[in-house]
Amino acid sequence: MSRRLEWETARDADPYDAWGTITLIVVSLMLSVFEFRGSDFHMLHLDYRWLPQEPWRHLSSTALHGGWMHLAMNAMWMLQLGVVVEALLGLTGFSLLALTLAAASSMAQWTVSGPSVGLSGIVYGLFGVLWALDRWHPRCRGVMAKRTAEFFAAWFLVCLLLSWYDIMPIGNTAHGMGFLVGAGTGWALARNGNQRIVRMGLPVALCLLAYVGTLPAVRHLVNRSKAYERELFNRGVAALQGERYDEALELYEALVERTPDEPDAWHNLAFTLQRLQRYEEADEAWRKSEELGYRPDGE
Repeated sequence: MSRRLEWETARDADPYDAWGTITLIVVSLMLSVFEFRGSDFHMLHLDYRWLPQEPWRHLSSTALHGGWMHLAMNAMWMLQLGVVVEALLGLTGFSLLALTLAAASSMAQWTVSGPSVGLSGIVYGLFGVLWALDRWHPRCRGVMAKRTAEFFAAWFLVCLLLSWYDIMPIGNTAHGMGFLVGAGTGWALARNGNQRIVRMGLPVALCLLAYVGTLPAVRHLVNRSKAYERELFNRGVAALQGERYDEALELYEALVERTPDEPDAWHNLAFTLQRLQRYEEADEAWRKSEELGYRPDGE
């Protein structure tokens, strides 16, 4: 059945009719499994060296996963939720929503911490759509099972705790943004006509916020993660190797401001200042790196 189903019967949708959902799951399964078995898909991952020149990586990275359990969980929930949402919105509507959720969740996670992988941002977005429709659309009561809503809420809290105690790296920002964009979309779909158009401003605004966060100046203010500090250091190394000393100076000054007790950052700052013939400042940076315990390789 290729026609769009009625709201009331969406829960009984046939998975074989959900071409968008099945395609997304199959593509993700194939790419993830091949990468697990050693294939090189670096061109699909988020990488500061290729952003923002290759923004499509925010989409492609969501098809990859960090492990078998990560893949299995996302595929299972993608099937369960995607079939229902696709029945409600149709193939075109579902595809546009999935792309939007992938981009918004990935950009939000990139802004706050760094690169991420997985369909979970989309999954939480689909959950958000169904949760909002169940809550606000008079003809969608019961489309979201209570136990499913309880599971997603509990799992979100578990993921926060796992990240807080550094037990496991989890893209909580991607989960949160996915849910907000999805819930905003469901909230808008609960109305018709002009009201729907006005309400769609909420998910659109959230997507714009996610994009603005990826801009270098904004991301530098928001991102306080260790991953971003390593990124700054590596970008500085690349700038030094390319003899772009003004760029390297800007990066290492930002890095020592964030990590004033990191001897390697002070050492590279000193080297950069020396190349710029700012010798007095370079001497101060050398002394600072030595006070913090910097030792050349092999010492």
